[in-house]
Amino acid sequence: MNDRNFSRRRRGGHRFRPSGGLGTPKPLRPDPGASQARAAATAEEPVQEAIFDTARHSREIERAENRAAGLPADAVPAPEPVDPGAHKKDFRKPDLNVPAEVKEELFEPVPVAEPPPQGIVDTLKVVANRVIRKVH
Repeated sequence: MNDRNFSRRRRGGHRFRPSGGLGTPKPLRPDPGASQARAAATAEEPVQEAIFDTARHSREIERAENRAAGLPADAVPAPEPVDPGAHKKDFRKPDLNVPAEVKEELFEPVPVAEPPPQGIVDTLKVVANRVIRKVH
């Protein structure tokens, strides 16, 4: 059984006494993986590692877009037609044949039905309100 019995009569806080005593803790052995990683991080020469391969990711994005559009995954995108007046799109000339008046249409409100009563209390309230309306 357990050697650390705490009696129920004791009113003060229970103390935890470690089985090995209160001596100093054992020194930790250095982790060889951590020391190698530290040496690599503090090295004078920087590591030439590709973190983000833009060409690969752009190909994956194009393939996913093609699949979403219903095309074959390796379809080559069609070249966009060159518009000679593309740089002059900052101002659009208005069509003077169309009148500038805006005709507003009248809208009628949509009737909204009240939600059906849920439960006995709500049903009784609805019936009572109907009776009171008829009496008035």
